[in-house]
Amino acid sequence: MITRSFDAEMRRLLNVNLPVNAKGVKWTRQSVRHYDGKIIPDKDPRGREHFWFTVTPLEKAEPDTDRWAIENGWISITPLRLDLTDETALGRALE
Repeated sequence: MITRSFDAEMRRLLNVNLPVNAKGVKWTRQSVRHYDGKIIPDKDPRGREHFWFTVTPLEKAEPDTDRWAIENGWISITPLRLDLTDETALGRALE
């Protein structure tokens, strides 16, 4: 399925998430999450301090996102790109 969707010139980085007992495959977009941001101090077995960062999402997953697909039993395939450059901000900075 993946090789049929992209020809040789259009190969991309794909993020694939596989749930247990998948219903099928969904092409998705990447989910953007906002977390509660809590930091919990603790100590390891030797008494050294360390911190846990909680990862409780503040909102439900949006439909058609990778997170939504996994939560609903679908294999999620999300095409990604590596260049995260904000071209507009870079252009302003270079003026």
